[in-house]
Amino acid sequence: MLAEGGGLGTILQPENIYSLAVDVVKALGKDPDRYFTDPRKVPPQPPKPPPPEVILATAQARLLDAQAQSLPQKDQTARDIAAARLEAQKVQEQTQTVRSIGEAQWREAQTQIDQQRLVLDQYKAELAALTQLVQQSMDNRAKQEQQVVDNLLAATNIGEGP
Repeated sequence: MLAEGGGLGTILQPENIYSLAVDVVKALGKDPDRYFTDPRKVPPQPPKPPPPEVILATAQARLLDAQAQSLPQKDQTARDIAAARLEAQKVQEQTQTVRSIGEAQWREAQTQIDQQRLVLDQYKAELAALTQLVQQSMDNRAKQEQQVVDNLLAATNIGEGP
């Protein structure tokens, strides 16, 4: 519930969930390393290369720069117009590049959120299974204790008349 409400990453970290799961498994007398991996021991993901759109936009900007430098020097007005057009095109491409980067970062963040949700769902399922095991163990223990009491009562004939 806390992670679903936006707590994962702010007040609830994967290490907290891992610690809780380890404590539960240890309480059951089991080896937690058999069931869980410490998230601090997982190597970080390598940085991703820039999206192809960014690489393309950078190459286009360099090409435009080269074209601007190679314009003939005869007509100053024509050069000014061409330079203004090139600058406008650069600004447009830079805007597109920034937009592409923002979209790529948003997709990456969404992917990370989805991965964290999957991990959290897995922890929830494991915790539910462990809770069920603990409940079954407690039920079995209660049945065994009741059987012992019943056997003792039967052995001492308590409750029977003279």
